[in-house]
Order: sequence, then structure tokens, then C-alpha cells
Amino acid sequence: MLEELIKNNVESLKANISSATQSEPMIVAVSKKKSVDHILAALNQGINNFGENYAAELAEKAKSINANAVWHFIGPIQSNKTKTIASFATWVHSVERIKIAERLNKHCFDLNKSMNVLIQVNIDDEISKSGVQIGDVHPLAKFIEEHCSNLRLRGLMFMPSLTKSENEKNESMERIKHAIEAISSDFNNFDTFSFGTSHDYPIALKYGSNLIRVGENIFGKRE
Repeated sequence: MLEELIKNNVESLKANISSATQSEPMIVAVSKKKSVDHILAALNQGINNFGENYAAELAEKAKSINANAVWHFIGPIQSNKTKTIASFATWVHSVERIKIAERLNKHCFDLNKSMNVLIQVNIDDEISKSGVQIGDVHPLAKFIEEHCSNLRLRGLMFMPSLTKSENEKNESMERIKHAIEAISSDFNNFDTFSFGTSHDYPIALKYGSNLIRVGENIFGKRE
């Protein structure tokens, strides 16, 4: 039952992506609160990237699944969780402070590994969300590039508001598109732009996303 559900969902998701774009975005299955069985079923359908919001849950699942899974940490980062995140994640989407970058870099150095990181941008200036302002991306990016040799700065992550009207959502996407264009011209290594969820990934793909973070579209609605 679970295998069939996820198989159908993945096929539908890929068909919808093909309708929205000719490119092939990275699909990160948001697996927080989902069981190991859910993740294994997704792996069987060719989904290899999984996003977790909590360090302890990331560690537990990564240790349980000895398969070709790539782990992304996509939630807010607490300083005391950076060692766990560095130990198990290949990607971190939510870097927003120099202190966090420094700690991740130190732990990666100790582990003799490099990690892909994205800077999270608060594109709609929402008080409830993490992320830097657009104007603060450059100094943080420069710091990571110059002082964090075990971090590979790959691009930006956005979480536009899901509660706005269609016009406001389009305006948010336009701001994201302009931010990508402006910032990428200064950082040639930026090749990854993470935005688009189960609710808005088709429009995000049209505005320049090449990494989408989807949960319900793969695992079904939350119980």
C-alpha cells in the first residue's frame, strides 16, 4: 500500500515537473516526521535526496538507512546542533549567521569532509521566518568563501510566504528571481537555488528554482 502510494505520487510529481520546465531540478523529499519505511519506499522510486528539519531526527534516520540517501538539513540551525548536522548532512540549506558557518566549518574540518551549503534569504521580511536580508547576503557569502574552506557555498534558499494571494506570491517570486540574477553575477560558483514546495513548486520552477523541497507530493498528506 505504502509502496504503491509513493510510486504513484512520484510518477505524478515528475509528470508535473516536466509540464512546468524542460530542466531537471533536484527533488528533495521533505521527510521530517516520516518513517524509515516511507524513506525506503521513496528510495525504491529513485528519490535519493531527503530533507530533515531536526538534528536528532536527521541523525536517527541517517544511522538507520544504509542506502544511497543524501541528507539535506533544511530547518533553523541551533548552535549546539551543528556537530550533529555536520556529521550526517551533505547539504545545509539554512545558513544565516557567521557563527553557524564557522561552527559547521570547524566540525567538517574535524570530520575531514566538505559540505554543500546555501544561504537562507528571508525574501518577504517575515518576522516568523529565519534568513538574512538581501543586503546581508554578500558579506556572509564572502566570509564563507574566504574563511570556511570545508564549506562549499552553492547558492541560496528561499521560503516565500504560502499565505498570500496569487498576485502577492508572484511578486515574491519576482523578488527571488531578481535576487538570484543580482547576486549570481557576483558569485560564479552559485548554481543551486532552493525554493518551491508542495504548494508552489510549479511556479517556482518558472522563476528559476532548480531544487524543490516537497513532502506531501511524495509521502501524501500529513496525518
